[in-house]
Amino acid sequence: IHMVYSKRSGKPRGYAFIEYEHERDMHSAYKHADGKKIDGRRVLVDVERGRTVKGWRPRRLGGGLGGTRRGGADVNIRHVHGGGGW
Repeated sequence: IHMVYSKRSGKPRGYAFIEYEHERDMHSAYKHADGKKIDGRRVLVDVERGRTVKGWRPRRLGGGLGGTRRGGADVNIRHVHGGGGW
């Protein structure tokens, strides 16, 4: 576990990096911890894909998880959100 701290104040920045020995443990953490609350704050669990998923490209380079940025306005898939302050 690598906790991230502010260089100026020395206080935690609110996130950490965890490296698992077994992939199944990572999947379990992802499944069971994402969205839980600790001290009233929602936990967000994400997976580093750059070195772990073959052919992965970040969204800024045309990859990512979604299909919303594939090209121009005539190609992009648009999502309409209703309610909830969107």
